[in-house]
Amino acid sequence: MGPSSVVKYLLFATNFIIFVLNMIFLSASVYILLDEPGFLLIFKKAQENIDSADGKLGASTVTKAAYALIGISSFNIIISFIGCFGAVRENKCMLSTYFGVTLGIFIVIVIGGIIESTGVLTGKGTALWQSELKKYKEHPNTTEDRSYKRFWNELQSELKCCGVDGASNWRDLIKEDFGVDDGDFGEDDVILIKANVPAGCCHWQKIDGEFESIWNDTISDEENKLDPKVRGCMQTKIDTAKARETFAFDGCYTSFKEWRDEHKSLLVGIGMGVALVMFLNMLFSFALCTMLE
Repeated sequence: MGPSSVVKYLLFATNFIIFVLNMIFLSASVYILLDEPGFLLIFKKAQENIDSADGKLGASTVTKAAYALIGISSFNIIISFIGCFGAVRENKCMLSTYFGVTLGIFIVIVIGGIIESTGVLTGKGTALWQSELKKYKEHPNTTEDRSYKRFWNELQSELKCCGVDGASNWRDLIKEDFGVDDGDFGEDDVILIKANVPAGCCHWQKIDGEFESIWNDTISDEENKLDPKVRGCMQTKIDTAKARETFAFDGCYTSFKEWRDEHKSLLVGIGMGVALVMFLNMLFSFALCTMLE
């Protein structure tokens, strides 16, 4: 077996693995769109009313992500197929095409990694999340406003977080009260309860070091607000250490960044592994092209 045969089979093997993995991702994306599995329930709930809101939030949160993954997987399947077929058939045209596309993707990944390492995107991510938070209205009048309210409350309750950077976002960015307002229980009710954070921040309370639910899913949100534990959470002074230790007041974006930092070594390793495979495939395809007559 000569050098060209070794390079050919290595190129075929790596691209075949990439092809299979992306077929799995493609299948998973289609499954998400068709069956909406349980782990997407949070987004499904949040978007139940959004389709009539000009499509600004709704299926866009779940289905756009799935469609994006379908697009990326399909693109990778096509490129890996070109790499496999070009290697087996020893086709210079296909190998040259594969080399050019892979080189372009490799450059984009390297640039993206450099930008991410500088922390430039972190501030933009926070600003983007905060701009979405500002659209929240505790007493919505439109379908879109109701969808934003439901989205944020579901997000916070499911992820055990509050606001973007923390519970103080609700005080600094949203200028309204989150308590039970006059009329929430009918025309004759005048129950008024002031609150500092929305109900979505108060589904959980830390007891003996572990979060336990204090929310009753069998009654309405407004009735839950009257529960002493939920009301205590909503009315607590959000800037105190005790509040942060007792309730899920860490920011949603902050929690994401902490998770990313905790797994940074793994994520960097995966990124370097992907970059290395792409770099080797570029070398293999270029070498095979030069070896062919």
